[in-house]
Amino acid sequence: MKHFLNKVILGLILLMAMTSCSRQWIETGEKPQKLPKLKEKMFIQKMDSLHNMRPNYFYSKIKVTYSDVDRKVSFKSSVNIVKDSALSTILSYAAIPVFTAYLDTQKITIVNKKDKCYTNKFISDYSDLWGIQLSFDNIQELLFGLPMGYIEGEKYHVLSSPYEYILSSHKKRGQKKSEKRNKSNLIYTYKLNTKGNCLSSTEIYSPADSLKIDIKYNGWQEKEGCLYPKEMMVSLTGPKTSAEIKLLFNKLKINAPRKLSLIIPESYDPCN
Repeated sequence: MKHFLNKVILGLILLMAMTSCSRQWIETGEKPQKLPKLKEKMFIQKMDSLHNMRPNYFYSKIKVTYSDVDRKVSFKSSVNIVKDSALSTILSYAAIPVFTAYLDTQKITIVNKKDKCYTNKFISDYSDLWGIQLSFDNIQELLFGLPMGYIEGEKYHVLSSPYEYILSSHKKRGQKKSEKRNKSNLIYTYKLNTKGNCLSSTEIYSPADSLKIDIKYNGWQEKEGCLYPKEMMVSLTGPKTSAEIKLLFNKLKINAPRKLSLIIPESYDPCN
């Protein structure tokens, strides 16, 4: 469970759909077009290339809508990232900044402007609090629109489908065995769009916990010759969990150098 959520939850915590081809066929009455075959070697090369498309500097305003069985709430945020180094974000509600946060590869500092207090902890300290392990790298992958959890040099399998480009960490037979035996290993499934130049979705499934995170990219925008998410839908489902997070990216800036910092007013005390 902890290992599984390590791959994506931190991004969801800090920031708190495209349908399948078969569903589109049903709704529109149009049969999808068969795609040219994409050999495994070429597929892997495309995935390696996507995974390495990391800007040195990233800035975007993000409108976030979070919903679960109990509530639905929307807020705005702005996010700055310095590659492999630091991230800062401001969360606002009704145009009023409520939280500011600064994250490096070791620590997370959160300033609560409403209660005039702050927390400053090692990333690992949040493992017991949230029941998860946290990773800076996976936040970058989420916000940059990269294949999360993808590891260059690992063995992946192209799953046969005439209408989709699908790459998985497991063959179909291996997926069924893992699900049947409730193995602890994770199943990663990546889908490319019909042009084969960016992701259409990423799915991470834990058979041991029956938990699934599904990330769907509903739109992209081009900056500096690369594609970045414009609209993203993240779904988390499990036996006791059901939540969705919609992210809309605006005013994107790429490779505009800036230093990240966080100021804690002297009058603020540590949060209880």
